Amino acid sequence: MSKDSISSGVRSLPAAVRDPIAAGELPPGTDLAVLRMAEKPGQLAGRQVTYFRVFDSEKAARKGLDAPSFEDLDDHLDVVLRSGHIESDGTVVMNHGWPVGVRQLPG
Repeated sequence: MSKDSISSGVRSLPAAVRDPIAAGELPPGTDLAVLRMAEKPGQLAGRQVTYFRVFDSEKAARKGLDAPSFEDLDDHLDVVLRSGHIESDGTVVMNHGWPVGVRQLPG
């Protein structure tokens, strides 16, 4: 991932994030086309990384969040499907399970 992409914002999912999500378990009826990624630069163990949260943009819009920042999602973790970080060399690290504060609803 280039340094230009390490900035706060919302964007479509890059293949390196989308592909593992598509191959994994998603809530029933989830449309990959509406998933977006909020990101912010940070540090992890002294390394520059980009933290990300993958969220359902349609559910976010229904809550009045048209282009939420990473921090905006703190209070709306129910729309967040996955989270993790991207190392400066482009390696994607997905957090296991649901993001902190997010609970899978019983089927």
